[in-house]
Amino acid sequence: MTRVTAALVTVSVLALAGCGGSDSATRSVDYTSAASIASALDKGGFDCTVWTPNPAAVGPRESGSCAHGATTVTVSTFRSAEQMQSLLDSAKKAFGAKASGPSVQGPAWLVTLDDKAQAPAVQKILGGSIR
Repeated sequence: MTRVTAALVTVSVLALAGCGGSDSATRSVDYTSAASIASALDKGGFDCTVWTPNPAAVGPRESGSCAHGATTVTVSTFRSAEQMQSLLDSAKKAFGAKASGPSVQGPAWLVTLDDKAQAPAVQKILGGSIR
């Protein structure tokens, strides 16, 4: 009985060890919440501190920003992929290439960065595609 218990404990520990890292952070993210996305970034090893919601943002369902070292990261969520794309298209039409900085985009969320070099780290934690 002792060997069986020890074997079960070993299997459980090994199984739990595989649950850490960015994969577990991604699975627990509420992608409809900008604050949840920012928290997942921070927990995944991409510093996203001093979360500041931006309730006055026009267009996104929810938006806010956090500090990543000396840069600012903006996280926005949208009601749908269509709404997000419509807003991105409108911004691009109005402001051209300066409409937004480098970003990582999911189905209805967007993380805008000051530095494109940060994008792979964000993508590794959240998924999505680099724009």
